[in-house]
Amino acid sequence: MTALRPRRQRQVRTIALFLLLGALTTVVVAWVLCMLGSATPERTESGGMRWAHDELLEWPVHVPADWPQPTFLYARIGRGLRIDVGNTAIGDDRGPHGAMRQMAQYSLTSVRSGWPVLAMQSRTMIVRQHARAERIDRAPAIPLPFWLRQYIDGISEGYGLTRALPLSPVWPEFLASTLIYALAFWILLRLPRAVRAHIRLRRGQCVHCGYPIASSDVCTECGAPVPTRAPA
Repeated sequence: MTALRPRRQRQVRTIALFLLLGALTTVVVAWVLCMLGSATPERTESGGMRWAHDELLEWPVHVPADWPQPTFLYARIGRGLRIDVGNTAIGDDRGPHGAMRQMAQYSLTSVRSGWPVLAMQSRTMIVRQHARAERIDRAPAIPLPFWLRQYIDGISEGYGLTRALPLSPVWPEFLASTLIYALAFWILLRLPRAVRAHIRLRRGQCVHCGYPIASSDVCTECGAPVPTRAPA
């Protein structure tokens, strides 16, 4: 029992380390794609634009429950990058000179990035009443310096929005991406060891130290147990 406890602790630490590497890789890949990735208008008859009178629209990301359905959506899609812009307005009122004006305007700007799934996002939601910003909700992001944005837009297709490094994960896509990268790291680290052990076993060597295996059940050099030898 006491011998199994340290082994389980090592296994837990190993799993935690691979998950941490997977999460960090997910964030770094999303940042790189958000900075350098290009996005073109979605393939629609109106070049990525959709209006409520053509179809029933839904917000592309989660919004507060009190938001009405959008009347306009615009999407740009790239490899590992998606940008959505939407807005709607409800109600109208007479201005001081009799002119009509909108009572409330809802606008959304969403940038999601990541590979193989869109795992990180930056988002800005604004509610305006009487042309005055009343409520602004932003997902955290790190803005890039102006000179870096200018350089990036020069080497890739700019998408007309301020590029920033997203800090908000998209669930459960972030978890799925973390698991995929963690598994990839595990395979990359385990595969060479497994190939080396297979070659040593076929040569009649200890899989741990490479010392020639005798008739003993343990290696005479390092004391490790000798596995069943593969047939020649």
